[in-house]
Amino acid sequence: QEQVITQVQAAAPAVEENFAQQETGAQSLEAAEVAQVEQQAADMRRKANGMAEAAAHTHALAQQAQRVDASDTMLTSQGQDRERVRVSQPNGRQQVVRSGVGSTPGESPSIGTAGQQPHSHALSSMPAGEDVNLLADTRWLPMSDSEAIVYVHGYKHTRVDIVRRFGQFLAMANLPPSIKPFMFHWPSGRGGASYFPAYSSAMSDPVADDFMRFMYSLRNAGIKSVHFMLHSMGARVFFNAWSRCSHLFVKVRELPGAQKLESLDMLSRRRSSRLPTSVVAEEYDKDDMEEQNGDVARRSIETSLDEASDQLFLSNLILLNPDYEIEVFRDEAAALCCYTPRMTLYVDRRDAALKLAQACTSRARLGYLIEPLVDESGAVIDMDIIDTTDLEANIGGSYHSFWNINRSVVDDIHELVTAENRARYRTSRLISMGGAYRFIQTPSHIIEV
Repeated sequence: QEQVITQVQAAAPAVEENFAQQETGAQSLEAAEVAQVEQQAADMRRKANGMAEAAAHTHALAQQAQRVDASDTMLTSQGQDRERVRVSQPNGRQQVVRSGVGSTPGESPSIGTAGQQPHSHALSSMPAGEDVNLLADTRWLPMSDSEAIVYVHGYKHTRVDIVRRFGQFLAMANLPPSIKPFMFHWPSGRGGASYFPAYSSAMSDPVADDFMRFMYSLRNAGIKSVHFMLHSMGARVFFNAWSRCSHLFVKVRELPGAQKLESLDMLSRRRSSRLPTSVVAEEYDKDDMEEQNGDVARRSIETSLDEASDQLFLSNLILLNPDYEIEVFRDEAAALCCYTPRMTLYVDRRDAALKLAQACTSRARLGYLIEPLVDESGAVIDMDIIDTTDLEANIGGSYHSFWNINRSVVDDIHELVTAENRARYRTSRLISMGGAYRFIQTPSHIIEV
């Protein structure tokens, strides 16, 4: 027994040490578990804080949406009596049009997009007047004596397509900042079999109404001069809407004394505030002015332009491979020439897209016209025809959509828009041949002289 007691006493310190080690390990393990739990709790608190911030932000957005909805309801109730309005036409008649159109399936509403419902909180009624009673966008900052260049795209273009194409042109053209670029987007089809639906869309009333409201918005923003670039079926959109918005433009060729100008190009510079009136007056034939009492004629033009200060000036109408019938254009061109001193047509005899359009409709296309066009009376329509068939650089296989990447065409449009020179003055680049103008360059098949 003494031996057992002695052995137990000898082993007691080791047992106590073992117990101490186990207790220390348990405490360490407990501390680690506590630390892990605390870390998890801290992570959960951070997530909860993030969710609370997101909820607060969502609540703020909901309140803002409620305020916008309230504003929409108020404006809608105020505009119910203007759902159908009358617009005075230049011939004195009045046409009943709707103040809004339905949205296009598959596309969200967007300002500047045709055939879609405009944001009602961004609209306000225009001042009451003889021919003004529509809803138009007033969110744009007002500009003083600015110019606009408006691009209307053709068949089968998405918003990305038109931004890319027109953006490429603007990057190469490097237009002055006084010329503000705009794009008019309309439902133009999405697939290879959508040509005729796009054709109908371009001729539809909703697209024409939106184009008219777009012109009102430009005028309200202080735009004075407008350059139109109409590509392919975009020309059809413009001509279909022109009868609804022509009253917003001044008839420059019918201004008293305008026939005595040597060139209406100088009148356009006066309209866009690029030259003072005194400089324009010097462009008159002095001898003729003396015989016809030139001072009276000068004052007559100045007065007419001042009275038309609330109207837009159509500085350039540029048709790029237009998908439009020649016989229809022939009937409309004479009246259209009264509004603009420069109408320019770019054509290509290799255009495969227009060839297919002609085959589908059995009607000659304006984009194939390479000789002067005469009206019903036999008079030649005042329009510059630019034949691009000789160009080879940066030309696609269809020869239909290279206006924005070919340096010769871009430079020619730049001079047309900025210097406002007719084709007969762009002699460093163009030469007159057979009633049309062609680019001066060596043909691609000539490699040695």
